[in-house]
Amino acid sequence: MNKKGTERTILETLLYIIVGAFITLALFSFLVKILPLLTSPKCQNAADFDQVSLLLGNMDANKITNQEIFFNNNNCKLVSFSKQQNYNLIPEPSKKPNTNTYLCLCNIDGGICKPYNCKGLTAISQINQEQFSTEDLGDYLFLTFIKEGASLKITTQLTQLAQK
Repeated sequence: MNKKGTERTILETLLYIIVGAFITLALFSFLVKILPLLTSPKCQNAADFDQVSLLLGNMDANKITNQEIFFNNNNCKLVSFSKQQNYNLIPEPSKKPNTNTYLCLCNIDGGICKPYNCKGLTAISQINQEQFSTEDLGDYLFLTFIKEGASLKITTQLTQLAQK
């Protein structure tokens, strides 16, 4: 009788070990899938970027050439990238769209733009003369977008006042 009791205890222990290992593997794989979502940049102003992206799409398609839009700048920042510009804020290479010019909503960390979302442009080859960024600007902005040929100029009330 003792032998049978010992065998059941060993089998039960083995079953608990196998079930425990399965649960541990399942939790590990769940954490591996969830962790990138938790560490990716969070941009509460993504809805504002959606409006900017829609405007840029219309400008890229030559539907409009001039418009002012409100942008909530208190979380992630807008940053432009084009082949002609020197970059102060470098985008993560793996996140670059395949277009020559684009405007990104970025979480800026250590001088690097960690893109949350980007709008690639095909008919516009340059944004401003130098890289455009809202990093050092206030929390709430009115941005003016002016398309002239293949160039896009983005100004703010602050830059417009400084030019007068």
